[in-house]
Amino acid sequence: RYVPELSTIRKNLRGIEIGAAVTISKVISCLKEEGNVYYSSDSKQVFEKLADHMEKIASGFIRNSASIGGNLVMAQRKSFPSDIATILLAVGSIVSITTGHKHESITLEEFLTRPPMDSRSVLLSVQIPHLEPKGNGNNSGSNSKLIFETYRAAPRPLGNALPYLNAAFPADVSPQVNG
Repeated sequence: RYVPELSTIRKNLRGIEIGAAVTISKVISCLKEEGNVYYSSDSKQVFEKLADHMEKIASGFIRNSASIGGNLVMAQRKSFPSDIATILLAVGSIVSITTGHKHESITLEEFLTRPPMDSRSVLLSVQIPHLEPKGNGNNSGSNSKLIFETYRAAPRPLGNALPYLNAAFPADVSPQVNG
């Protein structure tokens, strides 16, 4: 918590990079921030959906003290049914890890399928990418819209109940023109 590199949030044209020690509550606040000039309305909608889903996780006390990195490491090491891992996988998030002097950035999917991290490795950050509709190729995506939805089935709708099932889906939608 007291290592500045692990506790910072950086926004740029590629997306939002969140230090592994940042609390889930701070991640939610960051994702909901208004007036960010870097991102399109599609990306803002994705960030807001991520934040809305994260608000359903655990209790306020836990979200205020638990870190995003801790949640992802639990998902990797202990097969923890992490809502956060599921929704971040859907948007193609990237994690940065350091082991000794070796630094690497890999997809969250690669991170979760690797053998558990050992005590010499540190999860540094999570990069949530800025997403744009890909379009259909014919019109360069000018009419395309990115839609992102998340779902959670749990014994209780909110709070300290592990989910039975999580899901998240991005969809690139374009109107069909007949003619």
